Amino acid sequence: MKKRVVLVVVILFCFINVNAQNNEPEINIGGNLGIVTNSNSQVVLGLDGEMLFEVDPNFKVGAASGFIFTTKNNGVLLPVAASGRFKANNTFDLGLDLGYALPINKSSGSLYVRPMITYKLASDYILKFSYSGLNKTGYLNVGILFKLNTSKQSFSVSF
Repeated sequence: MKKRVVLVVVILFCFINVNAQNNEPEINIGGNLGIVTNSNSQVVLGLDGEMLFEVDPNFKVGAASGFIFTTKNNGVLLPVAASGRFKANNTFDLGLDLGYALPINKSSGSLYVRPMITYKLASDYILKFSYSGLNKTGYLNVGILFKLNTSKQSFSVSF
């Protein structure tokens, strides 16, 4: 298990270093709040971070990670994912995070899929609507992201 985690992290950093030679990264951090989509009454809090590199004026790729805190069994997960963002227009972006959620405590690891829509509130603030898919459970989330840099660099964190 540890070997897989190390391999995923090394691959992501190799990918980031190749792109970093040409572009400055966009770094965003933030948090989100979510509810479970099945019949259980469960609340989810999340912290997210992303580092994205511009491949095209309308497309960015990079890596995302964070923490997912669930009220059921006080579970904690650490998602590690590859990210892609498409600029739909000046205020809306479409995105997808795809990776693996590592169990921290009282949880089980699973495939991590997170499609999203983001809305630019201001130059440094982004509103994020997303769905987080983990095993047979899914969560609808809303969160806010803060840009750490106002240039082309940004890092995203969602709760």
